[in-house]
Amino acid sequence: TTTNAKEINLGKPNSFDGNRDKARTFIQQCKTYLLINKHIYTTDLLKICFALQFMDEGEAASWALGKHVQAEKKDGSVEYGTYKDFISDFEKSFISVDDQNRARTELENITQTENMTVYQYNTNFKALMARSGYSDPDEHCHKFKNGLRAGIQLNIAQSGNLPTKLE
Repeated sequence: TTTNAKEINLGKPNSFDGNRDKARTFIQQCKTYLLINKHIYTTDLLKICFALQFMDEGEAASWALGKHVQAEKKDGSVEYGTYKDFISDFEKSFISVDDQNRARTELENITQTENMTVYQYNTNFKALMARSGYSDPDEHCHKFKNGLRAGIQLNIAQSGNLPTKLE
């Protein structure tokens, strides 16, 4: 049977040049795109080649070229390995070893600025939690509350309904 599955062109990754500040975003964009198109990208080879095509500038282009060269065998075949190993190698190459520690430090000092909404603060806090490696955000509810502006902390305290979980 032949299937006429169509690729869903929704949110392809941005080109990646090796900028470490954008590495997490790039790899997450790849993973999301591959997930919504899992009916097309069914093998490790397809997934790896998909990601490599967007690594076309700067240090990332050199890294991708190295991957292509490593994959080419003397008999003309191509073997990139597993997608899981590709992701691991990408993370070792482009995501700072100190990223987790940096996120933990930022969590210790996070504060809601005057022009930041609670929603923006919440988004920033949760992103840092994800990067920090902490497994239970509810354990850090006090950090969240302490970083809120004083007026909001006061409103929460006066409400009589003190949150014990981050929701």
